[in-house]
Amino acid sequence: MGTVTSGLFGSISGKVGNVVFRKRGGKIYVATIPGKRQSAKNANELEREKIFALTGKISTMINSIELLKYFWRPAAAKYQSSYNLIFKKNYGELNIENLCGNVFMTPTDGFRLTDPSIYPGDTNLLIECKALGDNSINNTNADKYVTAVGIIILKNPATEEMPLYKVIAFKSKKYLFYPNEYISLSVEFFGDQLMQYDHYSLKKVFAAFVTTDADDKPIQHSITFTNK
Repeated sequence: MGTVTSGLFGSISGKVGNVVFRKRGGKIYVATIPGKRQSAKNANELEREKIFALTGKISTMINSIELLKYFWRPAAAKYQSSYNLIFKKNYGELNIENLCGNVFMTPTDGFRLTDPSIYPGDTNLLIECKALGDNSINNTNADKYVTAVGIIILKNPATEEMPLYKVIAFKSKKYLFYPNEYISLSVEFFGDQLMQYDHYSLKKVFAAFVTTDADDKPIQHSITFTNK
């Protein structure tokens, strides 16, 4: 059923007959409702559905991390949300079977890292890096802290009742930022997040470091790195 949102001659949203009205970015979009499909979906269509669904989960989790969303928001075009930009950049970049490939945690490349490593443990992630940055890092004099943020894509659940894929977000504690120095930190999981983490055999982690100022405002970010 269509809904008038602003007086008798105002905006309309919802379904009217076989036409649907959607409001986005101050504009009204009109589309025809597709008819019911008669044939079964083929293998390629099912594959695309899986890619679309997993990309949606990945994008939702990246968008939920405010330290990352800070960099996506100004990169989005007019009438485009940060979520839509994240989805567009990441769609089709990851192999959904073995989880090899790319996940873009940020809209652009950041400062480089020397020998970053991620080790998924039983209840935690161990993240190490020989040095944060090189001549690619901007010396802003405002960077005071550094935080590791990212997502874990989980596959192959312990029971058939659980979804094939699960994506969870994480954020470490903040540490004093010392460029070109070794850093080692642990991200611990508890409660429901630990239960989800523990119930999947395949764990693919994508992470980035974000520096912040004394007021915790994001300054710059690293490249994305992953576990082997």
